[in-house]
Amino acid sequence: MHDVISLRTRDADHSGSSSIEGTLQVRLDAGGEAVTASMAYRLSGRSGLPLVLVLGGLNSNRAIEQWWPEQLGPKGPLDSRRYRLLSVDWACPQGRPERTLLTQDHAQALEVLLKRHDIARLHLLCGASYGAMVALALAERGQLAIRRLLTISGAHYSHPVATAARYLQREVVRLGAMAGFPTAGLNIARGLAMNSYRTRELFSERFPQADAAERLDSIQSYLSHVGNDFAARFSVERFLDLSESLDLHQVNPQGIDCPATVVAVDSDQLVPLSQMQALAGSLAGPTDFHCLQSPYGHDAFLKAHQAIAHVLNQCLEEKQHATA
Repeated sequence: MHDVISLRTRDADHSGSSSIEGTLQVRLDAGGEAVTASMAYRLSGRSGLPLVLVLGGLNSNRAIEQWWPEQLGPKGPLDSRRYRLLSVDWACPQGRPERTLLTQDHAQALEVLLKRHDIARLHLLCGASYGAMVALALAERGQLAIRRLLTISGAHYSHPVATAARYLQREVVRLGAMAGFPTAGLNIARGLAMNSYRTRELFSERFPQADAAERLDSIQSYLSHVGNDFAARFSVERFLDLSESLDLHQVNPQGIDCPATVVAVDSDQLVPLSQMQALAGSLAGPTDFHCLQSPYGHDAFLKAHQAIAHVLNQCLEEKQHATA
């Protein structure tokens, strides 16, 4: 059962439109044991506009302009003058719970948040990467009227290869913490993750140096930079919780009957094309399928700006797609 503890809101100004930011505290029980968690959020745009729930990857937060700026604002599909936009920070457990927050837990928190704002219908439920997994969990629960679900590079379960890679990343982080070097563990784990996010072709293009020593130095500098940036924003506990949540994710596509659009990337090593095709073929409702060609692999939803904008516009404007 949901138990809302407190809700704090404040008016804000975001991209020229009225906005509400707040923090929801709630009891979540999808994992069989109740956990108290908080979820910060932002709700932008006038009340009465069609509601779009926007969920990104592990690094995303309620500030869409920080991680998806090309899709936001008057020049992008996600315009708060036309749509009411809801975005969140992933639910954060309070204290040191004994279990991981599942994608279903995040879905529960979203349901409570939407109910508190008297929202029962979503014009578009948009999720990418981890956000796509949470979006699928939310759709499977069937508590909301969802006009269209858009899932980008996020499937109904974690692919075994992705799970194996993340398990090793977590072990590195745990060893770093045990040795007294938590930041170093997070740094290395992020570097390992980058090898699965991006393609071989992209690495070859980024590091074309003919001299081996120069190439090694460039790669070390790059991975150190992205690792340090990641470690500055994540604690060990936060990383372990979200990483394991990815691997414990599982929904039944046949239990999702709202209209859906499934977007795969041909070069995605974490969520391969075959897995996204299987998802599209198993959903119970009418489903459209797109395969994007991009060298950016799993990060294509952040880098293939025009292709993603085209799909978003189609979903928002109810245009027809090719059926999977």
